[in-house]
Amino acid sequence: MRQSTKKKGKGRNGIRYYIYSGVLMALPVSVTVWFVVWVIRFFDDLVLWALPKDSAWQNIFSQFPGYGLLATLVFLFLLGLLMRTLLGEKIVHLGDSVMARMPVVGAVYATSQKIAQALVGQNSNDLRKVALLEYPKEGMWCLCFVTGEAPQKVCERFPKEKDLASVFVPTAPNPTSGILLVVPLHKLIILDMPADEGMRFIVTAGMSEQKGEA
Repeated sequence: MRQSTKKKGKGRNGIRYYIYSGVLMALPVSVTVWFVVWVIRFFDDLVLWALPKDSAWQNIFSQFPGYGLLATLVFLFLLGLLMRTLLGEKIVHLGDSVMARMPVVGAVYATSQKIAQALVGQNSNDLRKVALLEYPKEGMWCLCFVTGEAPQKVCERFPKEKDLASVFVPTAPNPTSGILLVVPLHKLIILDMPADEGMRFIVTAGMSEQKGEA
């Protein structure tokens, strides 16, 4: 009786092990496929929304999934070419000045522009310093990005602090949201870590770091 019970237990554990192994294999593949399908459908719907309703173009495009993503890439490429011309620079400058004068919307636009330049700008130094900050309480450390010096008006309020830094603490797994802190520079531990590696650590909620990696 004991031997039969022991064999049944091993059998159940074996089945459970294989099910867990199957889940570990299927889950990342399923999530990746779902994300790719979602992105393709999002851009397809975006292009369909931009086209006139009940037009022949909608009927043609709807038969070829993925056209929206391709059309978006082509549009961004052409937009990038336009921005590099003298006319494009004047249009961007005019658009920036108009948006800056709009209440609330102007602040959102300026902030989004700064974040975009920091994330993809080749010559930008923003978000280039990755650091550790003891936050939200003693004994707990979070990954953050040093975005620059604190504003002069803020520094004037703390004359005893020589160096104040503006620090962005992103949330995981969505690094586009977070909190902005003004922190004395001596309370930060600057890491020898590229910004993209820090972003990957945030997006994956720390799961990108595997044992054995440097």
